[in-house]
Formats: sequence, structure tokens, C-alpha cells
Amino acid sequence: MNARGSDLSNYLLAQFEDAFNGITQLRVLKAKKKEHFESIIQFFALLNVVSKKHDFLWEREWRYMGDFEFDYRDIVAVIAKKPDEFRKEYAARMRPKAADVLNRIPHLDPGWNHEEIVEALAIQMWDGE
Repeated sequence: MNARGSDLSNYLLAQFEDAFNGITQLRVLKAKKKEHFESIIQFFALLNVVSKKHDFLWEREWRYMGDFEFDYRDIVAVIAKKPDEFRKEYAARMRPKAADVLNRIPHLDPGWNHEEIVEALAIQMWDGE
């Protein structure tokens, strides 16, 4: 939403102020808004004010309230510093069958360059894992 706003953005900002006025903790919101607090949070998590001083659009994907549920087959890649050490760590902590499934997923280091990432993905693909 543009910070200069339209009538709709001004209305939504006023609703936000009304919903969160004086609320600095989740427990306070729960107490004041009771059964609607989750809906309020989820709705306003979709809004973002964009201005020269405030632009967090790049964070939007992290604004999900609740738990993510997925199967291992939904994972495209694991991103971890020192992937080999990470594999050893979860192999020691997970059930062997689950660790084996996770081992078939490409593990990428966030410090790798483009070529290293492509190579790791290609190796995983060609190994048929």
C-alpha cells in the first residue's frame, strides 16, 4: 500500500490503528479482541505501508502466523551453512528413514555462487535421488 494513500488505504490504516491501539503484546490483543484476534493478525499481516522510510515488501513471505505443515517431498532444497556438517547433525538426531529421505534433497550453502548451486542441483538430479 502506498503511504500517500487513497481513501481505501487511509481507511485500512485507521482500522489498523483501532485494532492495535495501545497493544504491545499478543496476550493483550487476545484479551481485548478475544475470538477475533487471529483473524485480525492474519488480515493486517497482508498489508504493508511502503514509503521512502518504510519498505519491508521483501519480508512479506515471513508474515505467516501459525505453523507450516509440509511433507519431505514438498521440500525443493535445504539451505544451510556447511551442508555436510548439517547432514551429520540431523542424521544423529532424526530417525534413519527420515534422515535418508532428507539426504535425497539438495543441500545448498547460502555462501555458494551461482555455479556451485547449479552444480549441486545437477548432481542431485543426475544421481536420480
